[in-house]
Amino acid sequence: MSLSYRSALLTFLYRWVIWPAETCFLFLLLGLLKLMPVQLASAAMGYFFRLIGPLTSWHSRSITHLRLCFPEKSEPEIKDIAHRMWINLGRNVGEYMHLPWMLKKNHIQFYGLEHLRHDTGGIIIGAHLGNWEATSLLGRVCPVQTGLIYRQLNNPYANRVFRRRATITGADVYLKGREAGLGMLRTLRKGGYMLMLTDQQLREGIEVPFFVYPARTAISHIKLALKLDKPLYLAQTYRRSGTQIEVHFSQALDIAQICAGVEDEEQKIYHLACYINAEMEKWITAHPEQWLWPHRRWGKRIARI
Repeated sequence: MSLSYRSALLTFLYRWVIWPAETCFLFLLLGLLKLMPVQLASAAMGYFFRLIGPLTSWHSRSITHLRLCFPEKSEPEIKDIAHRMWINLGRNVGEYMHLPWMLKKNHIQFYGLEHLRHDTGGIIIGAHLGNWEATSLLGRVCPVQTGLIYRQLNNPYANRVFRRRATITGADVYLKGREAGLGMLRTLRKGGYMLMLTDQQLREGIEVPFFVYPARTAISHIKLALKLDKPLYLAQTYRRSGTQIEVHFSQALDIAQICAGVEDEEQKIYHLACYINAEMEKWITAHPEQWLWPHRRWGKRIARI
């Protein structure tokens, strides 16, 4: 929440006490994880999140989402997936400071790089699956320019830490909003690739089925790809085991085939959004314990279904 909505006392406390304290803790945690071997950091944080996660309200939300998306699964299976999700999320945190080393030591493997048309650029679409941060390292294994969009944190001090950290990818980093819109245009027009995670709820998006239920889905990247005649790719990231991560790039989506018989531009966008959501469903169904179930993908109303 913006400081403008807080009282003078709360504003003072956040600016001079709460946010600096949070940032100090973040520095200490990231520094400690950096000093640890990646296997230990990943396993330790996975264990910690497995202990703490089920005590939060996010866990019950995850259980609700899993029941709705996998009605055929038993209650023990649902709970097991939710618990293993916390392990994967914790591992992501533990690995955050080690991503360049993991890439160098082949803990992160990229497949399908031959599908990317290096002379044209395009938009690469992924999901919060496995260790999704691995995809951001594309520019370090492929001779292409990349662009990333990040959501600003409420804590401005911590926000600087994460934005500076994003520079290790070698990508152009844009703040969500107007800056991101203009930045995407710049990156694409110079033949670069925009890396995007589009499996979260977006209020400005349109309702597209996701595991049957309507979900507000981002479409600005689809509009931009059609306008600039840029290819769309899918990037599936998953954890094979331990700290071993795989990123699989698809061939460029066959827009003509997906939108066969559709002439209206808005309907083309809707068909493409449906196709992308359906592909993500397949990824998540194959590795449900690796997706970010606490997120309100369907808003608050799904809890009442």
